[in-house]
Amino acid sequence: MLRGDFMMKEMQRILLYSLSFTLIFTLMLGCFIVVNSSVAHASSPPSYTLDEKVVYQNDGSNNFWWTHLRCATIPNGASPQIMCTVSKDKNESPTNLSDVFYDIAYTFSTDLGETWSSLTTIPQYQWKTLPDGYQGMLIDPVPVYHEKTGKIILYGMAQSYDLNFNKKHNYPAYAVYDPASSTWSSDWYLFDWPNVYGHTGSVYPYEVGDGSGDILWPINLLDGTGNVKVVKASFNGTALSYISQGTSVPDTGGNGNRSGIETSLTKYNNEYFMTLRDDIQNRLAKSSDGLTWQSAVPLQWEDGTAVTGSMNTQMHWVTQPNTLYLVYTRQDASNTDILRYRAPLWMAEVDPVTLRLKKNTEQIVMSITDNRAQLGNFGTTAVTPELSIVTSNEWRSLVPNRAIVSRIWWNKSMVGNWQLDETSGTTVVDSATGLYPGTIVNATRNSNGKFGSALNFNGSGDYVNLGNPSSGAFNFGTSQSFSVSAWVKTSVTGTTKYILNKGDTNASYWLRFEANNTIKFLLDYGSTFDSAQSTATFTDGQWHHVVGVADRATGLKLYVDGVLVGQDTNPTSGSISNSLPLTLGNSSANTMNGSIDEVRLYNYALNATEIGHLYGLSGYWKFDETTGSTVLDSTLNGYHGTITNAVRSTNGMFGGALSFDGNGDYATLGDPFSNDFDFGTTGNFSISAWVKTSIPGTVKYIVNKGDTNAAYWLRFETNNTIRFLLDYGSTSDAVQSTATFADGQWHHVVAVADRASGLKLYVDSVLVGQNTALTGGNISNAFPLTVGVNSASTMNGLIDQVSIFAYPLSAADVQSLQ
Repeated sequence: MLRGDFMMKEMQRILLYSLSFTLIFTLMLGCFIVVNSSVAHASSPPSYTLDEKVVYQNDGSNNFWWTHLRCATIPNGASPQIMCTVSKDKNESPTNLSDVFYDIAYTFSTDLGETWSSLTTIPQYQWKTLPDGYQGMLIDPVPVYHEKTGKIILYGMAQSYDLNFNKKHNYPAYAVYDPASSTWSSDWYLFDWPNVYGHTGSVYPYEVGDGSGDILWPINLLDGTGNVKVVKASFNGTALSYISQGTSVPDTGGNGNRSGIETSLTKYNNEYFMTLRDDIQNRLAKSSDGLTWQSAVPLQWEDGTAVTGSMNTQMHWVTQPNTLYLVYTRQDASNTDILRYRAPLWMAEVDPVTLRLKKNTEQIVMSITDNRAQLGNFGTTAVTPELSIVTSNEWRSLVPNRAIVSRIWWNKSMVGNWQLDETSGTTVVDSATGLYPGTIVNATRNSNGKFGSALNFNGSGDYVNLGNPSSGAFNFGTSQSFSVSAWVKTSVTGTTKYILNKGDTNASYWLRFEANNTIKFLLDYGSTFDSAQSTATFTDGQWHHVVGVADRATGLKLYVDGVLVGQDTNPTSGSISNSLPLTLGNSSANTMNGSIDEVRLYNYALNATEIGHLYGLSGYWKFDETTGSTVLDSTLNGYHGTITNAVRSTNGMFGGALSFDGNGDYATLGDPFSNDFDFGTTGNFSISAWVKTSIPGTVKYIVNKGDTNAAYWLRFETNNTIRFLLDYGSTSDAVQSTATFADGQWHHVVAVADRASGLKLYVDSVLVGQNTALTGGNISNAFPLTVGVNSASTMNGLIDQVSIFAYPLSAADVQSLQ
């Protein structure tokens, strides 16, 4: 039955906004992202991990939006500061003007982007008269740390406007920040160079690494031909001074001053690389000295085909010691409604010889937000060798106008992901990297896995051998943190049953059922060990999600079904590396007797939020509180809600419930930035609730998120049937019961959206409606998830035990929740 935490046995993982690489996103004004390959199989998942944080958001009190969030790193050993700037764009009336900016503000993070200071406006940076006689402002700023002087140069351009705010001229411009004194220069300045005019907005220069501190700064000459030259300048800590300029970059595009703008310059393997924005097709170029350039080439995939829709939006570089990455926008099935396809932001490896993108490395590094805002005015910054960031704002989104930082953790990745979904043969595929396939020995395939298929073990020596790679990927030595995750099911009691093992009594790590039916995670160092063990037992014939986390600095943790069930906070420590293979289901004579599915290995310590997302329960509200207006989310996500007018009842299906009288009472559960309640165009999900009403003839909402432009909802219809609908604006998909349920009895209602195969509606574990011919469309929106209401149509009755799942429940799942 769906009773308290028992219900949390039946959930799994999150598909973050429909990316095949799911960003698993860390919340609180941020979110975490993990490859979710058992829901959507990515072609080549990344060797890095992503999470997103919110720097700022408008609470509705500001009639303007901040934009152009870009950052610089101020070195400070292992604890660098990140400083970011934004530009103010007013919400002019009656027309929102394009590229008319006012104040510049900045913010700091001292904890690698986890938290941020409030925005502080730089008061001395205002409009002033420019050489053409018009008023103008420093716009499109890019802060860059200058290594030789220790200052930050805020590169940008001065834009002049006439009295009607028509754009007149552009001038290269800059300002300076001194981290030592925490002061900005007394004014912003024009760059004095022979050509006077130039487009340098959103441009990333590059400091020459020869000790001179000289800077290479790409400038579009605005002569109507797309003419881009790289200017060499010196910087004395106060002012930029012109030295020289290179030759024009050939073939920047044929769109006049709209070609070769918003360039980004970097150096990789002793060559320089440049991005060039163009109205028709963005381009890339390279150079041996940064001044004389080869012809720019259109953005293409490895096979020579164009990257469709990559145009009229900037691109920026992310460099690693052995890889050159590009962050860019392009057209995709998910973003046809977004201007210039300016969301999501993608990243892929670039071949430094051909300048072509490697399609199988492409991943989304900043997702489409719930209000489908543009993200094209973005930036990239290297923070530490282990961390790079991509930054942007929700452009033209007055509320919430979030400033977003997507963190790329280069030293955190999923090492292996064995979904065990193969239907024949003895090989199990590693869908994380493809590098570590395994071999089945005697175990048999079971089509009734937690997700797809699983492997069955009969307790008689069957196992899976995943090998011991020469790379050492499965060995974690004395200090490397790591995590293991698996779904398991057994009803066999009283025996030791290994889920996962690597090593022996000299050095090893393992995850297993104990003879007393608890679960234990152990690191064996030979003469000593560390372990975390549950007190509860889990040999109940149900699927359980088990995660062992080894943080080598703070200790071990064991989670079952998204709940911390055991920990060791005083680790002994030692080496667990060994030459034995990683195995599933076996360690010498102690073989699993039951089923194993979806095994994952990570080279870092998963946090509670990540584990909650892997488990797949987005939210679970029991409504058991007895006082106050708060309803608590029982998942690790903590999406607590607020009651408006609804009253608490002690006559719930299980404990308490909420009572609605049909007069506008409801509960608001929020709209988390993680998109945990938003499922875009492809995200699968399910809704579960217990409901009771004896009021016929009215529309009564159980759960709703959105409006008539994009939404999903579950409700009673006026004919007393129940309906589940996905609203795409002009079209919709729905499934509806034929039987009626306004009979004054408790009913368990489950709505399932599998975007590939259709919608299903269950009442009391019986399939009462199905739709297998979906139109499809976007259902993400910026509205909160609500219980009991949609505008005027309020529930009249009781609602209990509401939950949202980030995957489609099976019939067996639905039955287990009953």
